[in-house]
Amino acid sequence: MYKEKRFKKLPYTYTIYFSRGICIKRITMKKGIQERFSQGGFSLIEMLVYVAILASIAVVVVNVAVVLAESYGTLQATRNINISAVTALERVVHDVRVSKNVDVGNSTLGSHPGRLTLTRATTTPTTSEFYLDNGILKVREDGVVAGSLTNDNTSVTNLVFRHVVSGSIELVKIEATLESTVGTTTKTENFFDSIILRGSY
Repeated sequence: MYKEKRFKKLPYTYTIYFSRGICIKRITMKKGIQERFSQGGFSLIEMLVYVAILASIAVVVVNVAVVLAESYGTLQATRNINISAVTALERVVHDVRVSKNVDVGNSTLGSHPGRLTLTRATTTPTTSEFYLDNGILKVREDGVVAGSLTNDNTSVTNLVFRHVVSGSIELVKIEATLESTVGTTTKTENFFDSIILRGSY
């Protein structure tokens, strides 16, 4: 003879047998719980935690990529400006130094966009004219376009020439603002210089 008791509200079936004063126990896992443990999968909470971690990593990677792209754009734009500035200023400074006077009547002084016309001390060419054409600084020699002094990837957004006379000394002051855009990054720099006309004394 034996007596049986079952406890079915637990996540497993717990059966106790009493037979001749001997207690016999048997534990049987319920079917759904048994399948869950046998599959060894992830719970919903675990999946949410993993998704949150992956999302955080993705955000960090995207932010780093954006910073690197902006840094590259800034460096490239600065390089474009410096190349154009060096080329343009070297030519203007050279021509001003070898000139004997400024042709005020054919120049635009004190305002943007400036135009500077010089009478050279040498015989050929006799005149140099610096002017803007769609943001590009160009030069004419004896009325003939000699070329561009700034690159296409750089724009001159401000150009002012000032003519100063002190006794027998003439000098030209230059104010220029150059701008370059690479991707979504725009870089702007200002340049100033003063040059004495050596041919004027």
